[in-house]
Amino acid sequence: MPIARLPIARLPTARHLALTWSIPDQYGGMTTALFERSRAFEAHGGAAVDVLTFDNRVDYPARLTTLRELGAVSPGTTVLNLWDWLRERELPPRASRGTGLFTPLSINDGFSTAERDGRVLTRTRVAADGSTELQTDYYREDGSLLASDRRDCREEGVRGGRSVVLCDPAGRPTVHFSRITPLYHAWVDAVAGADDSIIIVDSKTVANLFVDYRRPRTLTIHIVHGSHSADPGNPRSGFSPLRAAALERADRFDAVVLLTARQKRELRRVLDPARNLAVIPNQLTGEADAGATRVATRGIMMASLTVRKRVDHAITAVARAQQRASSQLTLDIYGDGPLRPGLAAVADDLAAPGSVRLHGHLPHARRQLPAASFLLLTSTSEGFPLVLLEAMQNGCLPIAYDIRYGPAELIRDGVNGFLVPDGDVEALADAITRLRSLPDAAVARMRKRAQRTAARYSASATTRRWGARMRHLRRRQSTRRLLGTVKRALRSVRARIVRRRL
Repeated sequence: MPIARLPIARLPTARHLALTWSIPDQYGGMTTALFERSRAFEAHGGAAVDVLTFDNRVDYPARLTTLRELGAVSPGTTVLNLWDWLRERELPPRASRGTGLFTPLSINDGFSTAERDGRVLTRTRVAADGSTELQTDYYREDGSLLASDRRDCREEGVRGGRSVVLCDPAGRPTVHFSRITPLYHAWVDAVAGADDSIIIVDSKTVANLFVDYRRPRTLTIHIVHGSHSADPGNPRSGFSPLRAAALERADRFDAVVLLTARQKRELRRVLDPARNLAVIPNQLTGEADAGATRVATRGIMMASLTVRKRVDHAITAVARAQQRASSQLTLDIYGDGPLRPGLAAVADDLAAPGSVRLHGHLPHARRQLPAASFLLLTSTSEGFPLVLLEAMQNGCLPIAYDIRYGPAELIRDGVNGFLVPDGDVEALADAITRLRSLPDAAVARMRKRAQRTAARYSASATTRRWGARMRHLRRRQSTRRLLGTVKRALRSVRARIVRRRL
């Protein structure tokens, strides 16, 4: 996808980093939003972004090539992986206590391996259950031992305690970590170097690991891509267990960014203090496809086939609408997941033969939006669904459950789409039927309104909001540093006065 070089919303000069745990083969909305934000930062903010990942998959070079060929990653965006970085570089010298438990795996013991171009890059030892990882050893391209990460330090075969030992190119131990988090922090320190840096933490997993990461020349911003609640339907139900460690200490970040005003209001009720919350929605970076031929009876859905997405609701609603419609409705579902076989069975049982098609994961599924009449969103919770914006941009009318968060901030029922009570499959079918019964001129007006709604979330406008927030945080950081300097000076003066009196 070409990038228009229009730095009209220039971001502060700094090293811009985005932190996520991994880039799965079939990634969803959070990773898409990360890549699209990075594209916008490059195109409209004049800032290249380094995306940092921490998992141990060994095929990142080939994966990044594929992502660039697909246009998913902009030219100025770099993807760095912790272990690949360490294979080529060493962390700056640092002190460590002891050498830790260092028991490298033997190359002859048949441990599971991961290879790249025929070279073993990891060996893994698992527990008796066959799945719990107890130790992973990492190797450089030349076969030398890079690191040994052991997790059964208290009792062999049982998880407990940790010893991460990095080695020099000769395989000799050089530094030990008794927890993995300090290694992650040291790597980010090394990547950022001595430059001013602005870190956006996208992954909730990484947010829990970096909530206490504080550096004098660094801003840390956590962006919450989904519901923060244990029960998405009840904002007072406490934090989701996967988010609790970060959000219970949210004030440790320079800012916590929410995607909707509603989520900010509800999060403020459970956070004290909540002075560092901000709202910056997802943005659109692509252009609408004006040349596609729309099929008035075609629906579309783009979602992972998991419980949270409730794809069975969409299939059931289309089947019920088919029974009422004078023309044959179809539903194309793009995405994959563990529920695919069961969903295929639901489609076979309920819908007209061949009318519900499960295509699996397709990298360019969004190119189908201009040819579809409506998009269904039936999740139990969302952050601010980028797919809704993309559908509206292309005049594909959204029909969505009124869930937290996002749909109600974009959709005006019957004006630019349809908003349906959460979980009401019959109302979902009614909305599909209602759309099919409208005169063509009325539908055309709705599509125009949907496109005008999407236009408010342009990449330039959203990048401008990011720039304003970053500059505000910079000023606040400078003020804190100045106050710290003044306080230290005053303490020094008081100490000298006390010494003179003595």
